Amino acid sequence: MYHSHMHFSFLPLAFLAIISPASSLSDHPTPADYVQRGGHSVARLGDFIYIDGGWIEQYQGGHGDETPFLTVNSTLSIPLGTSWTNATLNMTDIEKAGAPVLIREAMWTDEARQLIYMWGDVEGALSTHVNDTLTWELTGDGTGGGSWKFENLESPSQMAGLQRASAGAAATCYNTGFNLGGQTTTQNGTAIFVPGLLTYNMSSHTWSNESAAPFTTHGTSVGAEA
Repeated sequence: MYHSHMHFSFLPLAFLAIISPASSLSDHPTPADYVQRGGHSVARLGDFIYIDGGWIEQYQGGHGDETPFLTVNSTLSIPLGTSWTNATLNMTDIEKAGAPVLIREAMWTDEARQLIYMWGDVEGALSTHVNDTLTWELTGDGTGGGSWKFENLESPSQMAGLQRASAGAAATCYNTGFNLGGQTTTQNGTAIFVPGLLTYNMSSHTWSNESAAPFTTHGTSVGAEA
């Protein structure tokens, strides 16, 4: 069992422009410096929770003004097999190794292969552009660590009509990743709701987008959790 009183929140996508690179500050500051984090995604793999993307606010040296929103440039993991408090928690840092820094992406767990897939397309500050033909994978090592790599899993015919989205309701069930709705942003900054229920079958490596018309009158959802 684990215990925590950390504050997490969702940063509206309209404010992403003010996020700054984290420079020399920590992705997991001390309890005295920690303020809040948000915009991240979470997935469980084995006995660990993996936290990726988003932003963080913190103090410097336990005092002074809060920093601006800073991108979290590494993946963090938290153990589930031991009890901890804010003062004793020891999170593990995993380098992104070229994987993009995203906001509210979908994370799907493949327990059989000990992988987490990342899917999404709202980027943090100074992130590399997301290539539409790539899916990133985090391979766990069983101790809370792991490594990122990319795989060219999609085919042009399968990807036709599919849109990467942020802030959809993502979940994994029966070896299939699901992402309901979400939103994307055009080059001129216009937010567009993404309709449908996107699925990725991890066994056959096939993609599809089913109608979500029965879910709401708009056939989509933004900012929900599954």
